[in-house]
Amino acid sequence: MAVLFVIAPVQIYYRVLPLIEEKKFKKLTVITTKELEPFFKEHTNAEVIVPKVHPNLITRKNKSKIIGNLIKAKLEYRRIFKNIENEEIYFFFTAWALLLFYYINNLSKKNKVYLYRDSENSYEMYKEEKSIRASMMKFFSRLFLGLKINVISKEGTPVWLLPENSFPMTVISARQDEKLVNKYLSDTSFLKGKNTLFIGDNIDIEGADEDSVINLSDNIIDIFNKKFKNSYVIKPHPREQKLYGKMANSKNVISPYILAETIMGHDWKFIVGYYSEALISARKLTNAKVISLLHLFNWGNKELKEYWQKRMKKEGLFIPESLQEFKEIIKG
Repeated sequence: MAVLFVIAPVQIYYRVLPLIEEKKFKKLTVITTKELEPFFKEHTNAEVIVPKVHPNLITRKNKSKIIGNLIKAKLEYRRIFKNIENEEIYFFFTAWALLLFYYINNLSKKNKVYLYRDSENSYEMYKEEKSIRASMMKFFSRLFLGLKINVISKEGTPVWLLPENSFPMTVISARQDEKLVNKYLSDTSFLKGKNTLFIGDNIDIEGADEDSVINLSDNIIDIFNKKFKNSYVIKPHPREQKLYGKMANSKNVISPYILAETIMGHDWKFIVGYYSEALISARKLTNAKVISLLHLFNWGNKELKEYWQKRMKKEGLFIPESLQEFKEIIKG
């Protein structure tokens, strides 16, 4: 049996699915989030488990319940993983999910653990936080979870970051196989008559100025309504489902639980978004004009903008410098 820990859409097509195809596991368990649960239930034969305790263990909303969550986490570990020995454990992320790091660390004592990591990792640009807060977080992790952890600051938000020497693991560079997507497409008949896809995301948590993003989003909706009428759809991010301005009240919003990659088989003419891995996937997987709006709102993080600009240019996306240039791109 193999156990896979998966927490983000970007991990699925370029890391998780190639692994499943290669290994052809006879028995597979996927530990994931409620947002990704539908995908794995539709497209795999895996047993899918969503932990009841929050993947971060500690959040602003539940920090007052930390003792209760610790107890629940330890009970949940015993319930799900107690009898797992001499198996293969795979995970695909090194940030945020403290609870899952705790589970994987415990599993590493009696199982072989593999980290499939992406060669492109935006977390590497953030500096380790040196503060009393970070020291307390690291102390907590070590004392109560037996876990060596680092803390970085992402736009003022502390983020758990797992060192690759935290516990025994084999680190493997991610592989990409765009051809696999064709095997995992969803039925897109509900998109009949639609030619334009807007991929939403909650980018003010990344340092974008929210007012400028709302203004941009309102302008994009006005342009879409004038040019495309009802032939466009808006797809929120599966986890960060926030939509800005007029987009939040649009009648053209489709379910956030649809992964963008699963509808890349549709005949899109234009695919638009702020910036995201999904846009890069769209450039590789479709014949659409793929457009990033990263120059059209105000950023608070210059390094992050430069990171995404470099990646978008490398992949050949359109990156308009103005709304007028955007209008010119979608003329055809």
